[in-house]
Amino acid sequence: MDKTATQRQQRYREQIAKGEKKRLQVVLDREEADKLDNICAAEGISKTEFIKQAIAQHNLKNKLNNKGFGACTTTNTK
Repeated sequence: MDKTATQRQQRYREQIAKGEKKRLQVVLDREEADKLDNICAAEGISKTEFIKQAIAQHNLKNKLNNKGFGACTTTNTK
């Protein structure tokens, strides 16, 4: 467990350098950013956790719809 913020940041930098993690930078309109802050505060989760949950929900939705990223579709023209 990291004892300081500096140690935590160093661990993140090492994980990014190893390719274990990827840093994302997102720019939102102020209104959208405020909504994200409110959602996260109401749910008691971090923005990182919010994004993880959104990805998991998206993956589940695609699985249920039998779709996925890069899924190919064909059209029968007979």
